[in-house]
Amino acid sequence: MRMVNVRVLLEKDILYSQRQVLVESLPQWCVQTRPCIPTTSGQLLPSVHVFANHLRTIVGPHLPVFACNLPNVLPELWQQFFQFKIELFVEDYFNLLERIHHSSSPPNDEEEQRIQLIYTGLINQIRLKNYKKKKSLFLLSTQNQQFHLSNELVLSIDKDLILPSSVKQLKLNDENVRHPHLGLLLDVVQVRAVTRADLSLSKQITYHPSRSLSTKLRNIQPYLFALAEHHKVNDHAIDCDLVIFEADRLELVYNNEVFIHEVPVHLQQTQLYVKRPWYGEETIAALPQILCKQLRLPVHFEAELDRMLKERSVSGVDRYFQLQNILIQSQFFYPELLTIGGTREKFAAQIDRDNNNLFYHLPSSLTTTTDLFLAALEAQDSKWSGYVYHFTHLENAVAILRERKLKARGHITNFKDCAAFNVIKGTRSQVKDFARFYFRPLTPTQRCNENLSSSELISRFGNRPMCPVPIFFRFNLRSLLAIENLRWKVSLGNMASPHTEFDCTSEIVRKFDFHYVYADLRTERGKYASQQEFLIETELDFDLLNNTDIELFVQNENAYKSLSSFFETCRYSIDIDSQYFFNYNGQVNVKYSQTTPTKISISIDYPKKSSDDTLGQLFVQIKSKTPTKTITGNLLGVFERDGIYTILGRQRISFVPESELLQYAVFYRYDTQIWLVYTNYNDPIFRVPAREESDDEPL
Repeated sequence: MRMVNVRVLLEKDILYSQRQVLVESLPQWCVQTRPCIPTTSGQLLPSVHVFANHLRTIVGPHLPVFACNLPNVLPELWQQFFQFKIELFVEDYFNLLERIHHSSSPPNDEEEQRIQLIYTGLINQIRLKNYKKKKSLFLLSTQNQQFHLSNELVLSIDKDLILPSSVKQLKLNDENVRHPHLGLLLDVVQVRAVTRADLSLSKQITYHPSRSLSTKLRNIQPYLFALAEHHKVNDHAIDCDLVIFEADRLELVYNNEVFIHEVPVHLQQTQLYVKRPWYGEETIAALPQILCKQLRLPVHFEAELDRMLKERSVSGVDRYFQLQNILIQSQFFYPELLTIGGTREKFAAQIDRDNNNLFYHLPSSLTTTTDLFLAALEAQDSKWSGYVYHFTHLENAVAILRERKLKARGHITNFKDCAAFNVIKGTRSQVKDFARFYFRPLTPTQRCNENLSSSELISRFGNRPMCPVPIFFRFNLRSLLAIENLRWKVSLGNMASPHTEFDCTSEIVRKFDFHYVYADLRTERGKYASQQEFLIETELDFDLLNNTDIELFVQNENAYKSLSSFFETCRYSIDIDSQYFFNYNGQVNVKYSQTTPTKISISIDYPKKSSDDTLGQLFVQIKSKTPTKTITGNLLGVFERDGIYTILGRQRISFVPESELLQYAVFYRYDTQIWLVYTNYNDPIFRVPAREESDDEPL
């Protein structure tokens, strides 16, 4: 061939027979139609049935290759002359694999390399030709160099998932495993791709609900929501219904029987399994990554989750968030917080599931409804559990403390109403015969009413419900329920809804949402469960309790000073604790300057993100005819009447007192209601300024 001018061979000829036939070239016609080409298989074949010798590496002895010592790739004119097969198609690759399988000896290293080359070429051809036809054939497995039908083989496509040798697996080299289109080959030859999702937990092990970890995740939910808001992460799933189980060990198996390995954590759809104790080194190291994936949180949240999980109590998490200047409660107003009815049915299946798990693990000695209810609440391990709460405005709190009775709305006449008109108007009259309590602070009602509320509520509620200086009463629930002949009930939602069930029967208690009653309001179920109420018929008499069973919590130093001013000594403890409050709505603040002379500043302050143009009026009433040297601010007038000096203004008033012992009170007027918001003496009574009753000019 080296000595022959191939161009001569390609010249056209006439083939003489009974008829003259014009052929392209007689030599070419001969080699392409007659078995004359020597091949590596020992056969003489027409050239068109022979593979070019550059394919010898992949074809080997299994398919006929031109037996010639010429360069691997023939010059173009010689290829035009012979018309050898210069590429393999899908069916050629299948044929090759079948021939390799039928060869008598097990594949050696060279043959294994050939098989991998075949896979590579086959993947590319399947993609190029968009080949879809399924094919089952014998392929090399990882089991002792044996061949198995491809539809019996599997392949782990997770790099960290190593299947045991007892599982029949397709043998692939690293290059093919990493091939971006490997899935096309697996689909055609029907090899099953196995991932961690195909593994399951052994059914030979008993798994129990992990109430401890469930409670931990519920307790850190507010901080996860706060982090998400702080980092502007919106598309998260913090509110997903994650059911958690635990066991002494977790064994992953394939095909329900083949042991793969042990793991500390396993996620199966919305069910999370952990090796106990969940706070053990191995388990807690794996939890943050899996939780971040399930809750759709960014990778950098893993370190934060790790820190929260390792903190023994949420107080440590609180301190960390304060140092980071991250606000825990939502800084946004969610109108859906106001929805109060028809939601329990949506969560009924989840509540029943969680309660069944809860009651199963409670002591069997709990025979009464009261004991069952108390034990179920205390089992929640929340900082709020063990108590019921009632919040009201400063003046109402003073009246309650003086009378030592907390009465139902229908049994009191002179009180500052913090409620929404439309809500009270639609509330069943029967409800007004009960003193009402929540099982926790930070409820949707509190979010709406706290401090000066929000103008966003007017169109919905018919007014602007507010509680300018909220005071929390906290009662020991176990002591309450020990009161003889106490007529109490619990509700399965907000009592403002006409559809909410309430009673003290076992049936109602078993339908109570214990697991989510302390959950964050940014969870939909938590929003519902937080509104469940504790009810006492007519009134709660404080004299039936020990003084230590009642505690009061206020928002800030101003509220503490105001409440304390009414009593020489208070028989109940009063503490400042901002965690009881959202601290979102506007409020009236009283500040003392640190300079000399001392200046007192009263202002209506709103969060930076809030704009409210419906502010009320401020009244500063001072028990003196000449109380100050300097008065500044958004003033509307200054009046004197019956020894009371009144400064009227909007948004901000400042004055320099004549004495540190000056007695004064601050009132806030909105619409027709006037609220005491600060006092430093015990009998502040709002006195209508002269200008309010006559046309006298202000002093």
